[in-house]
Amino acid sequence: MILSRLLIRHFRNIEQADLPLADGFNFLVGPNGSGKTSILEAIYTLGHGRAFRSAQANRVIQHDEN
Repeated sequence: MILSRLLIRHFRNIEQADLPLADGFNFLVGPNGSGKTSILEAIYTLGHGRAFRSAQANRVIQHDEN
């Protein structure tokens, strides 16, 4: 599967992110705590139906958000 765009809402510390992805390689760069691993975990959860840092989905998905 090739992703061309990633839209994340209320996942871990990410309120909302809309990331257009280029063909080939994409790099996630940023300071510690900026959400790089959360983006990777969102992609993993999309493919596997569970997060890799927590077996319970309700621990990574924010509920009752405006």
